Order: sequence, then structure tokens, then C-alpha cells
Amino acid sequence: MDAAALWQRYQDWLYYHEGLELYLDVSRMRFDDEFVAMLQPKFEKAFQDMAALEKGRSPTLTKTAWWGTIGCATQN
Repeated sequence: MDAAALWQRYQDWLYYHEGLELYLDVSRMRFDDEFVAMLQPKFEKAFQDMAALEKGRSPTLTKTAWWGTIGCATQN
């Protein structure tokens, strides 16, 4: 990529979270628009799940996640 294309990608993908006052530059990570489109539904579900947890909903753990949680708790 030439300098102009890199600058445009930086501008397109620079993320700012106002609440945390945090900038995140992912412009040099290797992904394309198709990859982002494929992940979009997963991102949306993750944010919906996080919002539900913040409102007090109990997490629905998969069997793998449940056993991982028990394993961590019993090792302490």
C-alpha cells in the first residue's frame, strides 16, 4: 500500500471510545471489508449480550465455558 492508501485506511479504521477516552488504531491489522461484514453479526450479538449482562441477566454458559469456570474456581 502506498502512503495515501495507508493514510486513508488509518482514517477509516481509527476507533475512538468517548467514555474511555481511548483511541484504537487497527488500520495495520490485515483484514478486508468482507471479513468485517462476516463478523458484523457476531459483533452485534456480543454487544447485545454484554448489555444484557450489565442489566443483570445471568450468563448462559456453554458446557465448555461452564467446565472452564469450574476448573478455574477449583484450582484456587
